[in-house]
Amino acid sequence: MRKILKAKYDIVEELAKKYEEMGRQAVADRVRKLQLSWFNKEPAEIRSSAEYSDLELTYDDVLVYREYRSRFTNTSRAITQDIISDMIEVVIDKKQEFMKD
Repeated sequence: MRKILKAKYDIVEELAKKYEEMGRQAVADRVRKLQLSWFNKEPAEIRSSAEYSDLELTYDDVLVYREYRSRFTNTSRAITQDIISDMIEVVIDKKQEFMKD
């Protein structure tokens, strides 16, 4: 679980840095403030959302958000699959040892 959370927080920071590179400091600050909850909305919703209206998000902002949001959601799946694969190997190994005895 820690591995998943660390990966997600890393993506949050990468997104904030990307917005800084684009000259969108206010957006970067809000990303850092909201952390993981920044990714709660779908890309189509974020631009028209009242809670982000003060940021005056552009189409380019949304494109960047879409890219990082997909990475954010896929991170959980990928890491979870790796963890499950490791667990399955352990179980198989123990079963094989039991069968040998």
